[in-house]
Amino acid sequence: MDRLLDVLKIDFDENIEKYFRDVEVESIKKSKTYNTLNFYLVSYNIIPYNYIKAIREIMANKLLNINVEKERENNKDFINPIKLTLKYKLSDNYTTKLIYEDIRRDLFEELKETKLMYAALFRTDNVNFVDDNTMEVTFVKSKEMAEVQKELINIIKNIFVNRYGKDIEIKVNLVEFSDELKDKKVPRFERLIKNPENSNSQESGESEDSSSTVSYRKKKNGIYADGNILYGRKTKGRFKFVTIPNILYDMDNIEAQGVIYNLRYRKPAGKDFIIYSVFIYDGEGCIEIKFFGLFGLYGFF
Repeated sequence: MDRLLDVLKIDFDENIEKYFRDVEVESIKKSKTYNTLNFYLVSYNIIPYNYIKAIREIMANKLLNINVEKERENNKDFINPIKLTLKYKLSDNYTTKLIYEDIRRDLFEELKETKLMYAALFRTDNVNFVDDNTMEVTFVKSKEMAEVQKELINIIKNIFVNRYGKDIEIKVNLVEFSDELKDKKVPRFERLIKNPENSNSQESGESEDSSSTVSYRKKKNGIYADGNILYGRKTKGRFKFVTIPNILYDMDNIEAQGVIYNLRYRKPAGKDFIIYSVFIYDGEGCIEIKFFGLFGLYGFF
């Protein structure tokens, strides 16, 4: 088999070359149905997910003349047409547990890109290993989420069996939702929301001086920010309380409660407003809520 770098003949930076130096090409196939170019690769070392994403974007630019970053600015649902299907041939010393410890952060990112709900369910504090090849995953018992939980387990199994060539047994532990679980630590966005115009990262909302004190203007009876806490309208218990998986598109006024575990924002090209995406998890499911904000001002208006 030929090496991927020899096939592509593209100049990559030293970090990408380091991880892909010995990666071999098993086959290349074009899918007319999905309009994708699929590379089936073999690697003898685990490659971090951020480098896989990086090389895919470079390949899309060099091979198909597609600027992935710009395409995503115009269309958040844009999918990179370059697909890399990796099979790893690792040392026998690599147990399933060791592989998981090596890839757990990357696995979370991959699940988040596949479906946000998978990442919300498959948190690191929900996963334990009984032995080197047996994983135990804890879920909150929920009829509404049972199918999604089953999908997630199948995805994890396929990743370890087909990608890493490792047998894995996954035991599912279902628990009742309780007040104890409400206080359980989950991934969340904890940094101050700062002026996007002065921020280093418009993707994550992070700023160079996240410890600074900032002022937020608030709108009466509206959404506003105060410090690093996000508030919404006070409903005073007037509406029906539901868990996130039970929210239906035809419902009118409802109440839900959860934690914010991620926040993103972006400024559409040529527009003077920001689109904020707030991701909320309530122990049973997650939801993305969008707000519009004026560019150059703090908080939400």
